[in-house]
Amino acid sequence: MEKGAEAWTSEWKCVACHTNGSYMVVRPLLTPQFGQPQKAMREFFVTSLQEKLASDPSDLRPERDSTQEVYVAAGLAIWDAHVSHRLSPETSRALDLMFKLQRADGDWTISDDNNPPLESSRFQLATVAARAVGNAPGWLARQRGTPVETKIKLLEDYLRSDRKMQGDYDRTDLLWAATELPGLLDDNRMQQLVEMI
Repeated sequence: MEKGAEAWTSEWKCVACHTNGSYMVVRPLLTPQFGQPQKAMREFFVTSLQEKLASDPSDLRPERDSTQEVYVAAGLAIWDAHVSHRLSPETSRALDLMFKLQRADGDWTISDDNNPPLESSRFQLATVAARAVGNAPGWLARQRGTPVETKIKLLEDYLRSDRKMQGDYDRTDLLWAATELPGLLDDNRMQQLVEMI
């Protein structure tokens, strides 16, 4: 995982679900077992965020592929939760950007949606967004009464709708998201997903 993330970042210089994106949404969770993740990877995510924020505002619309922005927000939020243990300004900005790119039905646009399990559907990408929301220390509580609270509710409603799922990968990702975003699913629904797995 370490070498794959390093190699991809060095060669391709972008955030990709299947390499450095996965690294940042998984590796910080393993900090107690393996020590801190690569700081250079977090710095790369912050740089990617800054570049996107500096781009033409007309390019930031829900119709464009927002996979990278969702993974950046989730990676930074999960880093904050498991490495620094405090919300960073970068994570707040990444979450704000992520929700600016949310589509009207609660998901995000993904153009290359045939690489399961990490880049497989709009539903799967929405579970990564839910993990971002659930992990960012203190961020969710600050959204009460703001326009973003409505967008979070839209995301939760989208994920609770079984008709959006494409298979067991999506069900597994939904369970993972529900363990990190309190209240997303009730105990009965979570048990059904555990039994499926």
